[in-house]
Amino acid sequence: MNDNPAQDDQTDGSGDRADRRGFLRMVGAGAAAVGVGQLAGQATASAAPSAEASSGDPHIALRVVDYVDRHYVLAAVPAGVRPGMWDGRNPLRLSDGLRIELTKGRAEVRQDKYTGAILLKPGSGEVVEARAVAEAGTTAARLAGSTGSRAVAGEPTAVGYDAGAIPAYQLSVVAAGGGACASMLSSASSLKAALEPMTAHLSEDRRKAVFDSLKDDYPVNLRVRATVLGNVIPVSPTERQIQWRHARYYGVEDILGLLRFTYDAQAPSVLSMKAANGADFFPSQGLNSIHCRIEMLDLGLTGLTSGPMLLPSESLTWPPYSTPMHLSQPVTFYDEHDSQRPLLTVNENTMSLYDYNGLTIKKIGSRVHASGRIDLAYEVTNQTDSVMSGRWVLIGDHTDTSFAHTDAAIDLGPAGSANSSKVVEIQAPVRKSELSQTVAFGVMSLTDPMVVGVDQTTFKFPNA
Repeated sequence: MNDNPAQDDQTDGSGDRADRRGFLRMVGAGAAAVGVGQLAGQATASAAPSAEASSGDPHIALRVVDYVDRHYVLAAVPAGVRPGMWDGRNPLRLSDGLRIELTKGRAEVRQDKYTGAILLKPGSGEVVEARAVAEAGTTAARLAGSTGSRAVAGEPTAVGYDAGAIPAYQLSVVAAGGGACASMLSSASSLKAALEPMTAHLSEDRRKAVFDSLKDDYPVNLRVRATVLGNVIPVSPTERQIQWRHARYYGVEDILGLLRFTYDAQAPSVLSMKAANGADFFPSQGLNSIHCRIEMLDLGLTGLTSGPMLLPSESLTWPPYSTPMHLSQPVTFYDEHDSQRPLLTVNENTMSLYDYNGLTIKKIGSRVHASGRIDLAYEVTNQTDSVMSGRWVLIGDHTDTSFAHTDAAIDLGPAGSANSSKVVEIQAPVRKSELSQTVAFGVMSLTDPMVVGVDQTTFKFPNA
């Protein structure tokens, strides 16, 4: 699997991006442009005089969805589409009659020839604002809702700036870890009714324990492990954000069994950071806004939060969570199919980073195929004196949305035993892109002691 060394674990050359690792602990205290490839000058308001832009007309929102290889990745979104519903797989494209009109600054704008994403790279020292314009009669205008002969436009939007001075290690974060989160399971009669058919496969003793626990609201102490990955988007010299797109959490509870948490694709999860003083960006003020989806895998229930989990910080340092962040108010998960049915309330939670060496991960192979597949192989070794039962996951820029090839159980014997190590081989689909892509392989225990590990791979698609 190492016969394509040029594709193995590439970084941006700094070395910091792949080596800087932190481990996330969750501990509950109680619970296209003026021209493709062109460096465009500042546009004037008369550049598109016939474009529709009033609030009652069709219009297009321009959103920054990522920052990769010093390029802002933009999505042009038709009016009325919620932020999380537009995932970039079928955006309004420059090739469909869309253009990006720069209203401030200079930038190179082009379309990723494989994904169709809009890529914008500010000129040296430039601060850039822009708006999206769909030319009259084009596919982009029709997709944006235009039925007339005029172009469709959006309002000018702050895109970003020439952020070349930001160190490479501050442009991405990968973390893995675990802990506990104190919560309350709802005793609602509607929940009991929902659980009845879901528990038919359980033993009689287990079924009785589940329903006995629901006589009253039942306190549960979720044992949570997590692997997360995100890129930093420089908003301005004093503001940055991480749009959390990739994460996998697992938890175990005696009554609920195995739980899996992911981020809700319909509502973006974002860590916003703002410099607290003019000299250095960190420490900064921060607000982590997380929208979670919970799967009760043994019981067959799925829940979403009605609002975000908010974790503020007045003195956030890098990497995120190296200064603890605390849940500011309880958050309730509701049945995905019945928004009036509460499932679980998280009362208190703290996120923080720490180093942990209970498990080692050695990458022994990686290759990206032009056919659209990444092959990875890892040797995972338990360094503790206890048996480890847990999960391995692969998160990031692959397209295995069903987790069929990127999520499985793993059991390891104690250190020094014959089965203390295991080789995990993964074949996952990936999408061709001109930009760098990243995946993170994480291992997390579901038993005590806590054992976690993570390894990051950044790659370029062959011949992209």
